[in-house]
Amino acid sequence: MARKDMSVNSGTKKRGGKRQAPKSAQTATPARAAKKVAKTVLGAMSGIRDRIAKIAKKSLPPFLQVVVRYGRNSAKFLRLTGKNRAELFKLAHKRLGKTLSFIEKRIYAPLSRGLARIAKSLHAKVKKRYGKTKFYINSAKRVALTRKRFLALPRSTRFSVYVAIVFVTWMLSGQLPWFSSSDEGDQLVIAVPSVRAYRSFEQDYLPYLDLSGQTQASRHVIVRAQTSGRVERTFFQKGDYVESGDELVALDPASRPLELEEARTQLQQAQIEYTAIGSLARGGYRSELRLLQALSSLNNARVVEDRIRRDLENTKPLAPFSGSIASISVERGDFLSIGNEIARLIDLDPLKVRVAVSEQDISSVVLGARVSGDLIIGDSFSGKIGTIAPASNSSTRTFEVEILIANRDGRWREGLTAQVRLPVGRRKAHLIPAALLSLSADGSVGVKVIEEGIVRFRAIELIGENDEGVWVQGLTDNSLVISVGHENVSDGMDVNSTLDDRFSSPDVQSSLDSSSNEALTNEEQPALLDSKGDSNL
Repeated sequence: MARKDMSVNSGTKKRGGKRQAPKSAQTATPARAAKKVAKTVLGAMSGIRDRIAKIAKKSLPPFLQVVVRYGRNSAKFLRLTGKNRAELFKLAHKRLGKTLSFIEKRIYAPLSRGLARIAKSLHAKVKKRYGKTKFYINSAKRVALTRKRFLALPRSTRFSVYVAIVFVTWMLSGQLPWFSSSDEGDQLVIAVPSVRAYRSFEQDYLPYLDLSGQTQASRHVIVRAQTSGRVERTFFQKGDYVESGDELVALDPASRPLELEEARTQLQQAQIEYTAIGSLARGGYRSELRLLQALSSLNNARVVEDRIRRDLENTKPLAPFSGSIASISVERGDFLSIGNEIARLIDLDPLKVRVAVSEQDISSVVLGARVSGDLIIGDSFSGKIGTIAPASNSSTRTFEVEILIANRDGRWREGLTAQVRLPVGRRKAHLIPAALLSLSADGSVGVKVIEEGIVRFRAIELIGENDEGVWVQGLTDNSLVISVGHENVSDGMDVNSTLDDRFSSPDVQSSLDSSSNEALTNEEQPALLDSKGDSNL
């Protein structure tokens, strides 16, 4: 017993009648370390709680006032139009998505990594100092279980937690990333979008029909024999060009020259007899009956002489007009009778293009209007409407329209396919770029214009197009059309507009006006025939 008491006394000291453990034993006890850590954590949390309560007590009433003002201004703004409300919701949805993505990448991931590093560091420190005690094991299990349960939550729930954190942070800061309050009155300020616009003026638009036709000669004549005889010589071949009055072939005159000489002699004799009898009749030596017989003989002689002379002239058939020989039907040595075909002659200047116009559009076709088109060989042409059929084709119910084209050098031939742009009137319209067209909520096609600083959607009617844009009707003259930023604004929104000099300058406007009448001012348009058939060059 004495040895036991000695061992106990050697490890303890008596102070006031009580036994106390050594100081090293007090600091090395895990229970006391846990109490110290818990006391420190509770003290820190109590300080944070007091600080948060103090801040909330100080800033919550002003914040609630600002929130009320924000709500009133937002409600006033949202009552403007449904379009603005939809745009605001769309913007809020977009910003919320970006905020969630930002929280996921910039807050959640770094926070998870930071918590993991802190937990790992605490684990190393506690393990180094206290070893695997029961307190450390329980604490680590609780932290791991909490983290596992949080990560097992749905993503929407985690996002809700992130949003709540951001919202609380915003409440403490008093600001939104896309709204701001001014110092004077703390009113809600919404950024007004900026766009560019240009002045669109009405211009003369010439609508046309795309029709297909074929080239034809303006005149087509078959030269026939007017007397009989054998062909002695041909002067031209198929495809040759002849002038008016050129001899085509030569027939054997046979005895016609002698017959003509005899007929002229008999005509002179009859003329002398008639003169002599007339002198005697005036003196009373011949009766009136004899004078009439002499006159009859003179007229018969004249008829015979004229017939033989014409018969002799017909042995040399002549070209009735200048043109090309489409075909020749005789050869040297052929015998021709009266009425036999000698050659077929066509006139290719001017050239005709015949097209068929429907009965719905024939009333818009104007006689003498300028027409342009392209031939199948790649050449372009311009002409004018020469004739319009007074009656329609009974089978197709279309009207035939002839277009006259100047063909002085004869490079265009008969039978070529032609694509014709036939004008059907003149209208007032706007020429705008096709990229400016938009669709409304009900599917209508239109453009966005600015009226008194507010965006308005105007439905339009497409009536034509060219390389510069589309021709539309439905806009007023001198309309302010949005050219840049029209896809970011909607009907009823307030905008800040800047004049687009690319379209609004007078030079550009004059060029647009001249381009609409390009078909009428083409320098390459050849002169055509007038109503009398003469060239007006």
